[in-house]
Amino acid sequence: MEAVILAAGKSTRTRPLTSTRPKPLIPILNKPIIEYTLENLVGLVDRIFIVINYMHQQIVETVGRDYKGIPVYYVRQHEPKGSGHAIKLLKNRSVNHFLVLNGDDLYTKSDLENCLQHPYCILSSWVNNISPFGEIHLGSQSQVLKIKEKPPKKRKGLANTGAYVLSRAMNSGKNIFDLELKIGVRGEYELVDLINLIAQEYFVHCESATSWIPIGYPWDILIASAQLLKHQKTHRQDSEKGLVSIEGTLITGEKTIIKSSTIEGPVLIGKNCSVGPYAYIRGPVVIGDNCHIGHSTEIKNSVIFNDTKIPHFNYVGDSVIGSHVNLGAGTKIGNLRLDEQKIKIKINGQWIETNSNKIGAFIGDNVKTGCNVIINPGTLIPPNTWYVTTPSLILGQKD
Repeated sequence: MEAVILAAGKSTRTRPLTSTRPKPLIPILNKPIIEYTLENLVGLVDRIFIVINYMHQQIVETVGRDYKGIPVYYVRQHEPKGSGHAIKLLKNRSVNHFLVLNGDDLYTKSDLENCLQHPYCILSSWVNNISPFGEIHLGSQSQVLKIKEKPPKKRKGLANTGAYVLSRAMNSGKNIFDLELKIGVRGEYELVDLINLIAQEYFVHCESATSWIPIGYPWDILIASAQLLKHQKTHRQDSEKGLVSIEGTLITGEKTIIKSSTIEGPVLIGKNCSVGPYAYIRGPVVIGDNCHIGHSTEIKNSVIFNDTKIPHFNYVGDSVIGSHVNLGAGTKIGNLRLDEQKIKIKINGQWIETNSNKIGAFIGDNVKTGCNVIINPGTLIPPNTWYVTTPSLILGQKD
């Protein structure tokens, strides 16, 4: 049994956080997304193939050639021709009955086990807005009839999660790698089109997911972190100094010091961090390793990547802050419009609804802000930027 992880895409919708890393390496609870997938595969498969391209060396260095005794092989997709093309690259590899997974979604092991009981299977999940996803149309006995990509109307629907079980040989004697795909409307060869071709000749079972967390936009990192934090238990290795008020779940790493601060969990703080004095951390919050949260700083419903400093008199709400960021004294991130309307963010030239009236900023790696900077709700700040004085002025990018 083999697994194929699709991890080649540029993930432009999650910029600026994927301007400096591939999306499968975005940390959720201080662990790369792809590591959750790899953990789920232990005991299920004998080999893992990862299709890579964008910033591929980072994935190779993070995962290595072996994961807990399972050999890991890399398949380079040199040209971005789509997920269908990515699967075709496995034609000359010894994959027969195999699992296909998006490298940037979070699945559960039990759901994957259930899928593997079938020669052909797709994992589905009901969503309130089907328009960003592929919609699965079913016949009797949970048979997949067709998948229609991104229906235009916003309504409830059965979504394709991007997890499949496929078999090389079909009953007709054909080989799925030889099925001819046509270029779709996005100018790519789509894996969904391959599934639709298979469904015309074979019974493709639809399995219902008990849990599925897609990471499509930067704010989905907040959603995923909050959901996973619910299942964590308090585990502290920190050294507390002075009066520390703690309510709810708190997880801390080694050599983390909390000084005279207030923590309202669930909160996860990594290793070698310093918090306080007089900091106020309102969960759900995830803080990476080697971070400094300083005097009179408030962090609310946010994710902070490794090696970031938010030293004093700052407010960060409903935001994701990249690594090696330094917020100058008095930096405030606004997270609520004055009219309290739901916040839209411009992604790839289109205004996207976040479905929330509380959204802060999404800040790339190696950003510095000046003192007393105000950042408006829904702001995206690219990496390697100095952000100063006013929300509309970006001083420039470092070389």
